[in-house]
Amino acid sequence: MKNVKENAGMSASELVNTNVNEGTSKGNKKITGTQKRQAIPAMWRVLGRAKKTFDAQLDKNNATKLRCIEAYLTSEMNDSSKFWGEFMEQVEKLLDSRKYLRDCQHLGYDAANVAEHIVFLGSAMLNKVLKYGVQNVLGNDLMLYSEKFTPKDAEMYRERITAFLKDEQVA
Repeated sequence: MKNVKENAGMSASELVNTNVNEGTSKGNKKITGTQKRQAIPAMWRVLGRAKKTFDAQLDKNNATKLRCIEAYLTSEMNDSSKFWGEFMEQVEKLLDSRKYLRDCQHLGYDAANVAEHIVFLGSAMLNKVLKYGVQNVLGNDLMLYSEKFTPKDAEMYRERITAFLKDEQVA
């Protein structure tokens, strides 16, 4: 990098271009102002905000969890059926894992119900469960996730998933 005396005669734009060029020539990746972080999908934004609100509640039951989601659903997404469709796609991602299904069955839990709660916990938790297993990640908290909490709007998506699982078990 040039020292202060050499930089004194340069305009601001020349100085920035010089610094960026020097940084890239050394192999450092520079992020310009026009480059932005990848946008977080609306469904995950809703769940992130809902989870923060839910964590602050004294009464942590399934009805409260659903109310927290519904509180942010309208501000982030226009269509609740689109949200629940995307939500159930993430549930399906868990249900596609044979290891996950085997673990839930071995522990005596309904895999679809537990998957709903895992998706509510966020994408990082979902990926951890897929990688390390449901018991290793959730431990004793697993017993809190035995009942479904999604509304009737999401039932049509859940019915498709359940029918798919039954077809897989037959085959």
